[in-house]
Amino acid sequence: MEVNVKTYATFRKYSPPDTPMGESFKVNVDKETVLGVIEKLGIPLEKGVILMVNSNRITDLNLKLNAEDVVVIFPLLGGG
Repeated sequence: MEVNVKTYATFRKYSPPDTPMGESFKVNVDKETVLGVIEKLGIPLEKGVILMVNSNRITDLNLKLNAEDVVVIFPLLGGG
């Protein structure tokens, strides 16, 4: 199943190199959950993530995805 993914900030390195900033890219996942997307991309969870699916912030990594859902992945950011 394919879903659309957007990565931001330090997680952009997990996007295909030719992906324009702010654009989504397709990910074919076997495990049809948010965790399946994160694992497929190799994003380390210990770094902390903020997740959105179809413009809704989520915390359940086992949330079941549907084809063509949009998963947005941000790192936790510090600022001051």
